[in-house]
Amino acid sequence: MGIFINKHSDMLPNDNIRHYTKKDIQDIYNISLSKIDKEIASKQLAIIKIGKSVRIPRHELYKWLKRYNTTPVSV
Repeated sequence: MGIFINKHSDMLPNDNIRHYTKKDIQDIYNISLSKIDKEIASKQLAIIKIGKSVRIPRHELYKWLKRYNTTPVSV
């Protein structure tokens, strides 16, 4: 899965997923799980916990990416 431009953002994948797993984010953006865990632990990346499962809402992922991405992602 690649990163595609959509009408909502040029940083999010063009899909209909509302909540991502840490593995999804790792695969899409090539970020280590330890980096994702650090961002979650420091409250930089908001999550939803369902039992032991961790999900990152699409809008929270967008806010997090926006903080770190100062240039548009090219396709």
